[in-house]
Formats: sequence, structure tokens, C-alpha cells
Amino acid sequence: VGFLVDTGATTVAMNEIQARSLGLQYKLNGTESRVVTASGVATSWVITLNSVKVGEISVPNVKAVVIEGGYPQDVLLGMSYLEYVKIQEHNSVLMLEKKF
Repeated sequence: VGFLVDTGATTVAMNEIQARSLGLQYKLNGTESRVVTASGVATSWVITLNSVKVGEISVPNVKAVVIEGGYPQDVLLGMSYLEYVKIQEHNSVLMLEKKF
């Protein structure tokens, strides 16, 4: 899926439409919660993704939230994944490199 690198997001975050298209059973496997977004407070489900892979960098057991409704419009690649990579910007291109 396409995503937006968001160092301000605690976890990987997606809307419920994206989660369903990925086949995630977030209501069955997740824990209902509330999140504060730029749009206000929303219902969400906290889940653990088996893995998240960007290029050749795969990180297992990544915490994520599925937010009720259509926002965020893009999947947010948050710190629950990004804490495992080093981010460098070169000529307006973000380069990710595995830390561990």
C-alpha cells in the first residue's frame, strides 16, 4: 500500500476502509480504543500486524491502529515501525536503512 512517513504518529495508522481492503480482522482481533486526531477524537482498534515490509526492511509484530471512518486518507507509517529504521533525506528522497 502507499503510505505517508509520519514521525509524529506513535503507531502505524490507517482508516477502516484500508484495513478491510488488506483483509485485517481488526474488530475481531483488535482492542477498541479512542484516538485523538487532527479532526478530533475517534473510535479505533489497536492491532498487531504480523509484519510491515518497506522495500527489503521487514519488521515483525508492529503495533497499529485502525481508525473508524475514512481518515487518515493515507496509511501513516508511524514510530511503531520507524523506530527500527534510520531515516536519511538526500535530494528530496527519504532513504530508510534497518537499524538492528
